[in-house]
Amino acid sequence: MVNKELTHHRSGIRLRNKAPFNIGSMLKKLFQEPLLSFALIGAAFFVIFSFADDSDRNNRIVIDQYDAEEIISKWKLQWNRLPTSNEFKGILDNHIKQEIYYREALALNLDHNDEIIKRRMAQKMQFLAQSVTATVDPSNEELIAFMDAHKEDYMTEKKITFHQVLFSNDLRENPEKDAEIALLNEKIIGDSGPVKSIFILESFYQIRRHLGLEFATALDSVKQIQSWIGPVKSSFGFHLVQIEQIVPGEPIPFEEVRQKVKEAYLYDLEQKFNENLMKSLLKKYQVVLDFDESTIQ
Repeated sequence: MVNKELTHHRSGIRLRNKAPFNIGSMLKKLFQEPLLSFALIGAAFFVIFSFADDSDRNNRIVIDQYDAEEIISKWKLQWNRLPTSNEFKGILDNHIKQEIYYREALALNLDHNDEIIKRRMAQKMQFLAQSVTATVDPSNEELIAFMDAHKEDYMTEKKITFHQVLFSNDLRENPEKDAEIALLNEKIIGDSGPVKSIFILESFYQIRRHLGLEFATALDSVKQIQSWIGPVKSSFGFHLVQIEQIVPGEPIPFEEVRQKVKEAYLYDLEQKFNENLMKSLLKKYQVVLDFDESTIQ
């Protein structure tokens, strides 16, 4: 067993161990039963933060003019331009989160025998969520419920059979107008082109490959079989389309996608845990923005 004693430090209570403090291992020892609820695991994790006494630690985060200019300078160095107001706000939020994670990491002695930069320390805090989710083994019932809540991600792709007539950009001065006139007069005579005239039970992935995203999106919005519709735009010109068959996507059997569902479930759990952790930690800090707002204009 590792011996521990609490020692006061300028940055707060520090845990001094004879071996590095490993929260992931600690959690796995605490929870050997894989079916324990995530709520209990999360609760145990937050108890760890009670080890750090906030009474003698400075919880004010001051972003001064120098910090703001340094943030902007790094952005400009990477992107060769100044950030917009929204971009600066996003960078600033990340900077504050990083500082909070860094301080909490120091309070938990995560820097033990590890000479790394502040960003790496913040990442260590974020990676703790992976230690938590690694102990979770969701049941089939939980995964099926998650799958049902995200049905669109676990469906076979809709397929469609249609005829198309092209009004070519290369052969016509105003192909869109010509297509409109042909549709109105019901004289569907177009041009030959590099794309086939009939598509039989094609997936929308294949349609995007042949005729582009805009064309595929327009057809995907059609919910029932229709006579000629259009004009529908593609990179080749404008098309009149006659849809003959629509085969909707069907749910994929759970057994075929169980691993994919589990990975998505654990990733979603990890993101929610990190979000809740940051909300909890933000309550401990006073953030002061002490810089000239004209800096970001």
